[in-house]
Amino acid sequence: MAQECRRIESDLGLISPGTLSPSARLSTHDVLAPSHGAPQDGAETAAQVGSTLRQLADERTGPLASVRGLIEQAAHRLDAHPRMRASGAVHGLELIAHRLDTLQRDLATAATSLSPTSRPAIVPPTPRTSQAPARPHR
Repeated sequence: MAQECRRIESDLGLISPGTLSPSARLSTHDVLAPSHGAPQDGAETAAQVGSTLRQLADERTGPLASVRGLIEQAAHRLDAHPRMRASGAVHGLELIAHRLDTLQRDLATAATSLSPTSRPAIVPPTPRTSQAPARPHR
């Protein structure tokens, strides 16, 4: 299965998650651990969590934007193949990309509510990946 995944990544020109630099990965510790040893108040903790959520929702550098971009790229490449279009694979990938876009917006909203004094993450509307109109799910 791993070999087939690598073949698909190669065929679609995708980047394997294993090739991401350590700085591009977030761990649970990064999200939940305080930045220093002193106890934190609720506002500090909320600000830290809000900052992490803004990083996740960031349209330019956030991991969700990267994943969504890869999914949109895969949908666009598959859209060129009539058999793939007929299988519903392209439409399925477009729906996944749309859900990720919605998730980014929800995270940006949550981040703003946790730290209202900081600037909200700007997540512009996402253009559709293919020129064809959305296909109904069958």
